[in-house]
Amino acid sequence: MGTIIHNKWQQIDEGQFHATILSRDIHPEGLDVSRFSFEQDREVKLNPSDGHIVSILNGQVQLKVNSLNNPLELDSFVHLYIPPREDAILKSSAGTQFIHIAGPAEQARGEKLIIRDEQFLRATADNNRTFRWVLTPQYLSRRVVLYHDKTLVSKSHFPVSWFRTTMFDVYGLPPNEDGLPVFKMQYDNQTEANVCYDVGGDSKVRMAYHPYTDKDQKWADWQRIGNDSTYYLNEATHSPEVEWRTNPDTGEKLASRNKHEVYIPEGGYVSLCCLFDPGPTGDEKHLPGKYSAYQDVKKVIGTEVYQQYLSSLNPFDEMVDKLSLLKAQGLLNGIDKNPIWNCYEEGRKSQLNIESKLVQHLQMEKRGRDAVVLKWTNKE
Repeated sequence: MGTIIHNKWQQIDEGQFHATILSRDIHPEGLDVSRFSFEQDREVKLNPSDGHIVSILNGQVQLKVNSLNNPLELDSFVHLYIPPREDAILKSSAGTQFIHIAGPAEQARGEKLIIRDEQFLRATADNNRTFRWVLTPQYLSRRVVLYHDKTLVSKSHFPVSWFRTTMFDVYGLPPNEDGLPVFKMQYDNQTEANVCYDVGGDSKVRMAYHPYTDKDQKWADWQRIGNDSTYYLNEATHSPEVEWRTNPDTGEKLASRNKHEVYIPEGGYVSLCCLFDPGPTGDEKHLPGKYSAYQDVKKVIGTEVYQQYLSSLNPFDEMVDKLSLLKAQGLLNGIDKNPIWNCYEEGRKSQLNIESKLVQHLQMEKRGRDAVVLKWTNKE
């Protein structure tokens, strides 16, 4: 069964608080996930034996690492990958919060420091396709770490994906068997920890009991989602509850797990960071009204379509990483004459054009989703 994990904040220094969410020694991912909160200016020194992902939710952080001569200045919604053997110190100002993921060196496949500022993530689009900033009628997904990015892996060697997602309200979505409009989801291929940090309205989640059925599904009680909660889809392949079925054409054994529904009232929203998002390659086909079961990653990565996707994405990745680092170093002045800045401007122009077309399409549908989505096109 999925569970709700409520933050248990512990004071580790005056004005500095920490909440453990997942532990490498207990949970199947083999990673530590936690949150830090600061009421005063404080420093955190990261363990150089581990690899780290850090997402700044709000505030300002100064990062010192031994591989760079000068510290980096970082703001809200900047994300870091810090490899092992970096002596990293995070100096956080009062009011700062960030999420921290850590894994042992043997689970760190990335060897280089990565800085990803969402200002530049939003500019990863070509004429008809968005890559790392994906707006749909149901959610806004900022895809910070995808399957191909060299950061951390689980203890079963599955590459981490790490998204910052906002799910919108369910107004106008198809109803469930109880007549309630909901997000319908089923993640058969991996677990997912959803670290919630900004929740509007009386939002809640419920998990399906096994066996899964198309009609008369049995459900656990609804559980409230709040700013200090993580809803954790923890059915791994070795879980005793998991159902197994056989593909009649191929004989392949397939798992059924992590079926759930999310309800967000009209005007509400849920902002969270997802560890092991179900669309880690960027190939995501969530259909409203269906319990979406995403394709097994191993069936995507060897395809020609996926290789073409990476080929199109690579120039944007280079742009995001270079400009994010330069911004953190305070070196963006005069960069507008550099071709990489042109890549940013063209990508952002394409992104905004695609978002505008989506809103226009929703206006024509006259289901009210355009007003919901439009609020999030004007936010970073």
